[in-house]
Amino acid sequence: MLVERNFVNCVAGCVPRLASRAAVMTGTAMLVVALSATARAATVPVYFSGTEQTFNGTVDLTGNLEGSGSGEAFNPLTKALEPFSLTAPTSHALGIDGGPLSVATHPTSAGYASFGVAGGHLTSAAGLNLNLLNGTTSDFSLLPINVTTSSTISILKNVEIGLNGTLASLVFQQTGSATFSPTGAGTGSFEIFGNAAAALLNVNAIALGVVNVPVDAQYLSTPLTLSGIYKITGDDANPKIELDGAVGLGLPLDIASALTAAIDTPLALSIDAALDLAATVSVSLGFHLEQSAIYVPTSDPGTGQTGGPGYGPPGPPNFKFGSIVTFDSDGQPLFQPLVPEPGSSVLLLLGLVAAMPVAVRRLRKTRRA
Repeated sequence: MLVERNFVNCVAGCVPRLASRAAVMTGTAMLVVALSATARAATVPVYFSGTEQTFNGTVDLTGNLEGSGSGEAFNPLTKALEPFSLTAPTSHALGIDGGPLSVATHPTSAGYASFGVAGGHLTSAAGLNLNLLNGTTSDFSLLPINVTTSSTISILKNVEIGLNGTLASLVFQQTGSATFSPTGAGTGSFEIFGNAAAALLNVNAIALGVVNVPVDAQYLSTPLTLSGIYKITGDDANPKIELDGAVGLGLPLDIASALTAAIDTPLALSIDAALDLAATVSVSLGFHLEQSAIYVPTSDPGTGQTGGPGYGPPGPPNFKFGSIVTFDSDGQPLFQPLVPEPGSSVLLLLGLVAAMPVAVRRLRKTRRA
């Protein structure tokens, strides 16, 4: 009787423990399967580069320049310093001399992007950063601006101001998600959400041909959705991806400069004025991106693995997904990798810990054999 009671107690106590242990093992197995499925998922790293990539666009600058201020100049006729002030109209339209700039380049990736592929279609994109000008710069000059003053000196009655600069870089940085909508076999539309950023250097305004208005380098940014049509050929693990689109964007440009100068030539002149420029740098662009030299990595792309023998498109060896963009002194973009989110590291650690019991059992079986 005692033996029978102990047996019943053992069964009553062991069954829940066995069930709990089975549940843990089942959960472990499910997690391992999920991790294996993720490793086998068709998520491919892509690095766009080469002459197959094209960027054709126009760049324009439109807006207004507001001017106000006063000064004094030596009048050679009266032999005296005479005050003057800027007069109406104080608002002046802006435009690029000669019309919008034409730009044609071969854009390149700034680091690797990650594209998800399933059933011959794109399903996701992350870390798409593009250097659209790829080192090409464009100099520009604005149409001359004529400012009138109250001075009786002929050279100051109508003052011409010129403004010039250099478009040093234009980049696209993916900051959000991406959507893909299939429209046919291996084709569809896409939207990739991010920002456009540009750098204007050597910005300089000149009045009377001799008075320089100091202007700092200008760094512009605005949200941009890169959209168009995609085409994909080949198998899901090693496809050729093509992206075509045309978008327009407006980069806000606001410059407030103080024109304070004292010169002796061509006449004794002192001036204290404020110049406020509010403009938009408008870019209309069409692009084509394609990548056929995609390789199949031997491990998760986030680890920096460069792939197996014979693989590897050009690009930095430590590809990272996600970055922030800054500019160097030459206006060229610098994409700084972001530190992986703590959550992703924790999930990876949990996955490894969960997989350990299975690995230990397999090792024991191998030793017994």
